[in-house]
Amino acid sequence: MSVLKKKDIRSIFIPAKNSLERLLVIYVTLGLFIFSLIMGIITYKLAFLHQLELSRIFQKQLIRTVQSQAEIAVFAENKSIATDILTGLLTSSVFKGVQIQSTDLSFQMEKYTNMKDSASMEENGSTAPVDFCASSGFPLFSPVDKQEQIGILTVLCNKTRIQREATLSALQQTLLLLLQLVAACFIIAIVTRKIITQPVSWLALSVKNIKPGRASQLPMNKKHQNNEIGMLTNSLNVLILATDDALAESRKARNAAEAATRAKSDFLANMSHEIRTPMNAITGFSFLALKTNLNEQQKDYINKIDTASKSLLGIINDILDFSKIEANKLELEHAPFKLSKVMKNITSMVAVKAAEKKLELTCHINHDLPDELTGDSLRLGQILINLANNAVKFTDKGHVSIKAEISDEKAIRSDQNSGSSGTNTDAAIRIKFSVSDTGIGITREQQKKLFQSFSQADSSTTRKYGGTGLGLAISKRLVKMMGGELLVQSEPEQGSTFFFHIDLSRSKATQQQQSAINLKKETSLAANIRKLQGVMVLLVEDNYINQQIASEIMIDAGIIVDIADNGRNAVDLLEKSVNIKSSTAEKHKYDLVLMDIQMPVMGGYEAAKKIRGN
Repeated sequence: MSVLKKKDIRSIFIPAKNSLERLLVIYVTLGLFIFSLIMGIITYKLAFLHQLELSRIFQKQLIRTVQSQAEIAVFAENKSIATDILTGLLTSSVFKGVQIQSTDLSFQMEKYTNMKDSASMEENGSTAPVDFCASSGFPLFSPVDKQEQIGILTVLCNKTRIQREATLSALQQTLLLLLQLVAACFIIAIVTRKIITQPVSWLALSVKNIKPGRASQLPMNKKHQNNEIGMLTNSLNVLILATDDALAESRKARNAAEAATRAKSDFLANMSHEIRTPMNAITGFSFLALKTNLNEQQKDYINKIDTASKSLLGIINDILDFSKIEANKLELEHAPFKLSKVMKNITSMVAVKAAEKKLELTCHINHDLPDELTGDSLRLGQILINLANNAVKFTDKGHVSIKAEISDEKAIRSDQNSGSSGTNTDAAIRIKFSVSDTGIGITREQQKKLFQSFSQADSSTTRKYGGTGLGLAISKRLVKMMGGELLVQSEPEQGSTFFFHIDLSRSKATQQQQSAINLKKETSLAANIRKLQGVMVLLVEDNYINQQIASEIMIDAGIIVDIADNGRNAVDLLEKSVNIKSSTAEKHKYDLVLMDIQMPVMGGYEAAKKIRGN
């Protein structure tokens, strides 16, 4: 290779004014700079909007977390809970004012972060230190009736703080991007010049200075070979850090959601216990009162109290069933039952309401259907009762019809699998259940939201006919759990038909089992009550009212009752009954223990474990 002159070498590192190398570096650098500027503007805008959206989601999460507690505070007018909620919310920088008030303004509390707001409000003679009119309100509903709004939780967002934080975050992300892009511009310019243009210039000059007979390989400077790899590694590190941050935020959000779900489950469990205790008193004492000597007016009052309490209990059961379904904790049974008995129970429960409205109520079971089936008869009855009650509710004249027949889909699973092998495996049969009426009907638009939770066809329907809007939602979920789908066919003023197809199994009870069932049927209630006379029962219950109701009902049947206030006392009484001698032991030997679950000192589960372990 010929030796390059100093002038030639200098031209490689200091390109000529109009050289291709110089133009390439200038245009690439300029293009990257303009691209960086545009990307910086776009990134700033997107980052700003994204940060505002994250702040809005965070605000809603905070409100949803405390909303159920706020409902309890307003419902019970508990200032302590309300103060904790207000204080907790104001620890977040996104809020500068929070207010809780009831709809009738009998209960109102507010808290704010800026003392200047309080002074300015006092000068104007206002009782509210914060202008909540420009804020966001979240309705509060009664823990007993979720359709009744009892108050509102209002928050005033610190817009200045939110926008400032969003701006700072957006600027940080934009500056970081611009720094990366600027660095990339220099690196690309250097790499372009040193790896592409300089080697090309060197090669061109080398080729120019080659002398015939003296050609040899051109040397390559290896120090620039890994620049792109280094830049890619840095970019990947940035991406990994961003991914790790995103995963950490995702884990935090998931943990918060799981904690909220657990809190909701615990709240429902506690509310169930607290609501059922007074409900038990109402229904129990109504039952006992109806057995006493009452005049007609008193009997009428007690009957209506009993009916209303059972209606309220049904609403509570619907809410708890819905919560179980939402939490995937509701399990279906698989037990033998008689279809005719289920249908008879349904008609007997609906018949009174139908008779009051002078409606014809019919129940038809196709003769091809076997009566002995296996499945969850309780949930099947619950679905049909919901549909039948709705049919009666929305029908003023005409009839309501309940039918069970072989499915038109002809999806009968024959006995080939079971019969050919000679085993006792139940055979599945697909059955269509339907409830038809001649009522007000449902429009196509109303049908779209018919099965949504806590909703009815429209608000006027709710006002006129009442209801929680849970019946159809629960029924649809139960039908789905049974492998079917609840559907409706309806036209306004032409009535409605709700129907579903589910698989049930033919029950192959032996003759001995059938005889036992028949014998059990023949046993009268009076005979069963006579068998209870003289039975020794230990009642374990911490609530005095429940003690009184249960003991009076059992004493009325001739049962001897002892009472323990908690599980610890029950265990002690049982141990004493075992340890005492001869005739005294017989007087205290318990035949049965009826025990509550939630009790102080020792609960029912722990007590039952100790009793069974002895």
